[in-house]
Amino acid sequence: MLKITNGPSFKYFYFGVVWGVISVLILNFYPEVFYIGIIGLLFSFFLIPSFTGTVIDLEKKQIKHYVNLFFFKIGNWQNLTDFYRVELLLNNNSQGVNYRSVVHTVKVRSFYISILNRSKQRIELKEFTDYKEARKMLDSISDRLQIEKVDRQELILAKNKKSNSGRFF
Repeated sequence: MLKITNGPSFKYFYFGVVWGVISVLILNFYPEVFYIGIIGLLFSFFLIPSFTGTVIDLEKKQIKHYVNLFFFKIGNWQNLTDFYRVELLLNNNSQGVNYRSVVHTVKVRSFYISILNRSKQRIELKEFTDYKEARKMLDSISDRLQIEKVDRQELILAKNKKSNSGRFF
């Protein structure tokens, strides 16, 4: 059994916050039904820190991408033999911020490990900020599942090197 935890998910975060605010309002303005507010507040505390992850059962040849709510892993099992490739993907994001006519650009570079099935459905397994760690994870998963691996970062660097090899500066 291979367990990969992505960390906190914001899928139910806003719903949990809204539920918590409504529960606090019930506690403040309707003290005669305070138990409903307390139950709602407890419910929201479990919704806010929901986690995502992936479980790969090597013996049964199944994979499940899940959301962990109330300590239950909610997700569907899929046949692992449908997945044929594990990929390392590059994600470059930048955001510009204006403050008093000064523009600041924040660039975030991250690497994703994902697994791809024959119907082109992609399951994101893990995100990294360090390429070497992502590459280790790619090699490890590819070896354990015995499927093809593709390093998109390596392909991009090879393509850039090839296109720049004929130029004279």
